[in-house]
Amino acid sequence: FINICSYQNNHNAGKARVRFTYKRCLCTLRHFPTIWYEFARYEFSTKDPEAALSVYQLSSIALPMDLTLGLSQCDFLEQAKKLKDCQQLYIKLQKDTAKPLVWIQYQRFIRRNGDVCGKKGLNHDEKSKIDCARKIFTKARKSQDGSCTWHVYVSAANMELYCNKQAKIAHNIFELGLKKFNTVLEFVLEYIK
Repeated sequence: FINICSYQNNHNAGKARVRFTYKRCLCTLRHFPTIWYEFARYEFSTKDPEAALSVYQLSSIALPMDLTLGLSQCDFLEQAKKLKDCQQLYIKLQKDTAKPLVWIQYQRFIRRNGDVCGKKGLNHDEKSKIDCARKIFTKARKSQDGSCTWHVYVSAANMELYCNKQAKIAHNIFELGLKKFNTVLEFVLEYIK
């Protein structure tokens, strides 16, 4: 099925034919996230973002705990300029999966776009985006589900250093992480860099 879908994509079969093939493929391979991702990507490439969103929504029903599909849906929503939906999906993913990668990606999203669901709505100025991203890091640190690993600290420090050009704040984040992760060799090596 995967080869058939790929063949039809590359040989410009009709849109209805390619959709039919993907749907037929999903009847058998419903629990393979790659198929859902390729189908959504195909729909987006044909300039049909609503159909791509529909594919992502169906994939979240079929594979509700799949982090890669959830994060790719967040990327799609951000590209489609549906920022509120994207932020809400990040929040849902964090509650459902409790993975450090979600905190990292959510913090980067907020740094790029600001807090679009907050009290002030869409924040366009740089300072408010930085402040919102720092608040997400604070939430991650205070989370009790164990999802704030040393990776989140390194990502936050690197964001401060390379995006915000705040070396002192990056140093403070590393120092804060060192109190918690002083026995984790990978974190210490990142701190030394």
